Amino acid sequence: MTIELQRLLFWCVATGLMVAAVASALRGVARSRAGRTAEHRRDMNRAVLLVSAFLVAYLVKIAWLGHETLALWSPERLAVMQVHRGVVFTMLAAGA
Repeated sequence: MTIELQRLLFWCVATGLMVAAVASALRGVARSRAGRTAEHRRDMNRAVLLVSAFLVAYLVKIAWLGHETLALWSPERLAVMQVHRGVVFTMLAAGA
């Protein structure tokens, strides 16, 4: 398997983790507003675990595959990555 394919697979999994984390957090917010605090806590803890899993996976990816050469990326790919980074940082800030 080529390094580019490994990187693509990593980013597919990373996007899935972030989608699941955002979905869990949004469900947690809705449950909090409904007064369902125990379920809210579980959803938010799940979101934290998913974001943490992403962060650990990212560190492993950097150690194993290194950084991408962003200078070679198209503007569209860079935009997708910036959205992804924005979601990660938003989740970290909201969790803090």
